[in-house]
Amino acid sequence: MLLGLVGTLVLGIAVVGCLMFLNKLTGKRLPRWIFPAGAALGMLTFHIWNEYTWFDRTAADLPAHVAVAETYTTSTVIQPWTLVFPRINRYAAVDLSTVKTNDKAPGYRLAEVYLVTRFTPTAATQQIFDCPGGRRAFLGRSDTFGEDGLPEGAAWESLDKTDPMLSKVCSAPTSG
Repeated sequence: MLLGLVGTLVLGIAVVGCLMFLNKLTGKRLPRWIFPAGAALGMLTFHIWNEYTWFDRTAADLPAHVAVAETYTTSTVIQPWTLVFPRINRYAAVDLSTVKTNDKAPGYRLAEVYLVTRFTPTAATQQIFDCPGGRRAFLGRSDTFGEDGLPEGAAWESLDKTDPMLSKVCSAPTSG
């Protein structure tokens, strides 16, 4: 966040510098308001670019075995352009190298899922997916597994059969 602010300020100064050079070349014929207006336009453009490309830049840095499964958009009145063009501010990614099965519960898969939100530390969660039943449950550190290989007292969430996270986890190669 601090680097974004510094980058925005440096860009504003650079735009003013370019306009001053252009003003000198034209014999100081540019109106005085062009300097703050140019700096403001440059900084606003950089800010919008930085916000809208955050997801693409972040997702491109993920290792090959981590796949983005879901994205979530946001709109706010403070940034009115997001009301027309919502931007992605968080996403969920699954580490396909961590997908595991249990011989006692063959239709279920355990995977590590990362919840990434802009300006927030990434949260790593363990989730179990019921592939035939189309549901999932978040696992906590204190969760225990029963004789059937399933977590005891898990809060299952029903998913649509076309849910992207369910599809990625259930089609991933597994380890035992």
